[in-house]
Amino acid sequence: MIVQYPKELWDDFKEGHHSAFTLIYNQHIDMLYAYGSKISADKSLMKDSIQEVFIDLFEKRKNIRKPEALKFYLFKSLKNNLLEKLQKARRTGDYDFEDFESFEIEYSIEDKWIEQENADSRYKRIAKVLKKLSPKQKEIIYLRYNQGFDFRKISVIMNVQVDSVKKQTYRALEKLRKNLDSDFLHLLLFLLKKK
Repeated sequence: MIVQYPKELWDDFKEGHHSAFTLIYNQHIDMLYAYGSKISADKSLMKDSIQEVFIDLFEKRKNIRKPEALKFYLFKSLKNNLLEKLQKARRTGDYDFEDFESFEIEYSIEDKWIEQENADSRYKRIAKVLKKLSPKQKEIIYLRYNQGFDFRKISVIMNVQVDSVKKQTYRALEKLRKNLDSDFLHLLLFLLKKK
């Protein structure tokens, strides 16, 4: 979902009005928190990173030209900030870097499809198949289907080549197709978009 901003709000934000900044913050904080918690299990570290991303956004606001690219800018900034913190902590031995490699996709089970009689078996089957994906594939699927980023933006966020993103997406979808019939695959993609 790309948030469209009225020109007046964006102009107010670029001029440093705190009310405009607060509105932009409120529109993105939940998405960033959800993404950050998939990257790092350390909530304190993740919250610090989000705070630094928004401080950086406010300080660099005059250089950001396109408000429709703001979500991408925030996701990329958060990923870079967390990677930097995690790599520094890894060098000093203060953090278990394997927690970073545990990217998990969660989806809402409140949907009426899943509340049917076979909900438990469907959920278990989907969860079992998702566990077969690598952390990188899980993150790509999340960014592509849950956040709506194109391959180029995903490649920038994850700091990998576009071809690699495409290849990993193809491999992940093939793995899902092999392990799920088309109804389950459609249900999974529907649930990812709902979250």
